[in-house]
Amino acid sequence: MSEFLDTPELQDKVIVRLVDDDKDFLRPMKLMLEMMGWKVRDFSLAQDFLQEENFKVPGCIVLDMRMPRRTPESTNNYLLTH
Repeated sequence: MSEFLDTPELQDKVIVRLVDDDKDFLRPMKLMLEMMGWKVRDFSLAQDFLQEENFKVPGCIVLDMRMPRRTPESTNNYLLTH
């Protein structure tokens, strides 16, 4: 499975989206993923993520479960309905 995830073909087609208000987590996680060859977008506010991100590009979301102002449930509900 990990061999599949590390293929350049997959890495060219998807974006890893990091959403976390803790910059001590966000910066090194983004750097590590980029060093592995992934395209990464990072957001320190869930609202910025929801307003700025292009969801037509496939990928995954790493979402902080304890962000201020917006719960993970409300973020997930927004994604499901838009």
